[in-house]
Amino acid sequence: QAKYLTISPQLNVIGEERELPGLSVEEIGDWVRQAIGKDRLQPQLKAIRQASGGLPQLLEAWIANWKKRGGEPDIAELRDGKALDKYFKERLNSLSKEAREFAYRLSILMDPLTLDDYCRLVEITGGQVDPTGCQSLMKELEDHLIFGNKWWFRHEKIQSFVERQLHPELKIKYHKAAAALFEEKLKDK
Repeated sequence: QAKYLTISPQLNVIGEERELPGLSVEEIGDWVRQAIGKDRLQPQLKAIRQASGGLPQLLEAWIANWKKRGGEPDIAELRDGKALDKYFKERLNSLSKEAREFAYRLSILMDPLTLDDYCRLVEITGGQVDPTGCQSLMKELEDHLIFGNKWWFRHEKIQSFVERQLHPELKIKYHKAAAALFEEKLKDK
């Protein structure tokens, strides 16, 4: 299992970021076999691959969750992502208050922004952060495996979890702030 924990879901190719396809069905089979001590049938492994995208961090969370719980692994838990909520909550709670609030603000976005735009979004929502502080928050999110290496959520299930933690009023506030940011950007063009 240890060798899979070092696999990064990104690959640098001549300065560009390229998505890797994730772990293969065979690699997932090896990992599951090591974790539970028995083989899984090929259709089960394919279902695990499809539900996880082969992302090691999701598989790690899923395996850790059902090992604590005991019994047989439930692929439906991996599919809906709810079983990973405790794992994601631990990650989110390990952040500083500032980084957690930063993650909440960004969770409503569809795509990553530039560093300046992230800072502006924080200002619009009533916060204060300079580019150095913003970069520091990004680094903290990366260190706690919330963000990947492109200043964005490591996986949509993590982003979805963070967004679900928002109070509805805050969610509306952050959506309005994002709309204001994009309106500003359009005016500048």
